[in-house]
Amino acid sequence: MFIFNYKLYLSDTKLSNRKAVLSVSQFLEDKAATWYMMNVAPDPEAYTMETIYVGLYKYCFPPDFKEEVRRQYNQKQQGDLSIQDYFAKLARLRCRLRDIDNRQHVLRIWEGAAQYIKIEWALKYMQPETTDIDTLQEAALAAERAHKIKQKIERLGNNKGNPQKERLRSPPRKNNRCPNYRSLANGLNRRNRNHRSGSYNGNGNRTDKRQDKNRHKMQEGGRKEANTRREKLTNEEQDRLKAAGLCYVCQRLGHLARDCPKLHKAKPLHICANVVKIRPKEKV
Repeated sequence: MFIFNYKLYLSDTKLSNRKAVLSVSQFLEDKAATWYMMNVAPDPEAYTMETIYVGLYKYCFPPDFKEEVRRQYNQKQQGDLSIQDYFAKLARLRCRLRDIDNRQHVLRIWEGAAQYIKIEWALKYMQPETTDIDTLQEAALAAERAHKIKQKIERLGNNKGNPQKERLRSPPRKNNRCPNYRSLANGLNRRNRNHRSGSYNGNGNRTDKRQDKNRHKMQEGGRKEANTRREKLTNEEQDRLKAAGLCYVCQRLGHLARDCPKLHKAKPLHICANVVKIRPKEKV
């Protein structure tokens, strides 16, 4: 950069070589200024600008600087760099080496390029041994643009195939929390009708809660009266009736004391009306 700027300065000022050697000291600092004062200042007539450039390079840069630059040039890969940055980086390294021709530079660019760039070059019948740098770079830029478009399309396709992302992009639905008063009213009316008229059991027979309550009271009363009559019997009488299978109340067969017809006007608990079968008279 220093050499470029100073040459531009000399071109604008039209200074001679002798004045250029004397004026360069104004642009030098640190190690460069030290070398100039030690070598050029005592005898400026013995130096030209080219010898000053070489002397500054050898003094200011380490001995293996050129080897390090060559190593970077030979190992440079495109990686995440764009095509323009990749070509520019290799061009700067090449300028520092000064012994690499155009064909060697094309081979180095081809070797370090990304795989999709190499594929595009091959599809266009390009070869590193015959293609020039400008043609290679132009085709690489076109391949890079196509690659970015493909990636964008794939990202959009993946987003469309993801329902969760679709829900995130879609506007939120309004949550209607207003109660349905008509449904609530119908439910209350239905419940009141069932309460007044009774509900239906699983067999299709309607049962009334008041009837169930009355039946329960009658059953409880029958049990209490049966227990009272059984207590009036002596142990011997109870044993005799029990052995004969007779009722403690009416002393007849066919039922227990708690189901005695004298105590109940309703049907016995263990008899279900919906399972009674009536046989024809000739089969009895």
